[in-house]
Amino acid sequence: MKKILFLLAVLPMFLVGCSDDDEDLSKSLKGTVWETVEKHGIETTILTINFGKTDFLMKVYDENDNNMNGKIEKDEITRTESTGSYTYEYPNAVLTLAGEKEYMTVSGNKMTSKPDADGEITVLTKK
Repeated sequence: MKKILFLLAVLPMFLVGCSDDDEDLSKSLKGTVWETVEKHGIETTILTINFGKTDFLMKVYDENDNNMNGKIEKDEITRTESTGSYTYEYPNAVLTLAGEKEYMTVSGNKMTSKPDADGEITVLTKK
C-alpha cells in the first residue's frame, strides 16, 4: 500500500515536469517572438523580433505623447519594419541588419545584447 501511495505522490511530477522551452531554444529560434519595451519620458519604444529559419523581422513602434495629454494619437506613432539574417548556436545569436551585427545571448526566456559603446544593453523577453 505504501508503494502505491508513493507512486501516486511521485507520478504527477513526471507527468507535469518542467517546461522544455530552454531545450527548444537550444536547437533553434525559428518561430519565436521576442519583445522589449523602453520608456523615456513621453516616449515609449516597443521592439519586437520574429525569427524565421535563418532570417528575422524586426518591428519598432515609437509612441510619442507630443500633446502631453496622456493619450497617444495616430500621428504620434511611428512604425518601422526591417528584415535581417541571423546565426544561432545556443546560447549565442548574431543578428545582422543592414550590415551591422548585434551579438546576443539567450538564457531562459531572456535574450540580452552585448553592451554597446555607451555600455547599454538591450534585454528582450520571449513572448
